[in-house]
Amino acid sequence: MSEFKSMINKIGKNITRTSKDVVNNAKMSMKLSSKEDKLNELYLEVGKKVYEIYSYGGNLGEFFDKKYKEMLNLKNEIKEIKLTMEENKQKSREEKEALKAELQAYREMQRQQAETEEIEKSEQIIEDSEKIVCTTCEKENDKNSSFCSDCGREL
Repeated sequence: MSEFKSMINKIGKNITRTSKDVVNNAKMSMKLSSKEDKLNELYLEVGKKVYEIYSYGGNLGEFFDKKYKEMLNLKNEIKEIKLTMEENKQKSREEKEALKAELQAYREMQRQQAETEEIEKSEQIIEDSEKIVCTTCEKENDKNSSFCSDCGREL
């Protein structure tokens, strides 16, 4: 019986861990979306600035160096988030497979336990059918007995 409790606890912990991974992936997905939005805003800002500079005959300089560095940083952050999300997806797939295997093992243990209980019931029925009850004192006696082991009357 302690094997069942242990197995159930293990399955529960895996489900909890998998749920946490799903929540973390959702958070990372939101972070990724935010970073991508910020990058698109920078693209727009740079594009507007380039247009303004060229429309007034200006040259490119410090502003673009700064924005270019921001874009590179955001691209690297996006790449890291995507990589982490892919690693988490793989980990979740592996944990899901492990959980399936544990559930299958748990079901097999339940099946074996049910079979054992059924065999024990059958053995008890057979054992009970091999008894003879004394009509006087109602004591169970071995079916091969000629006399009651309690009152001594003939069976």
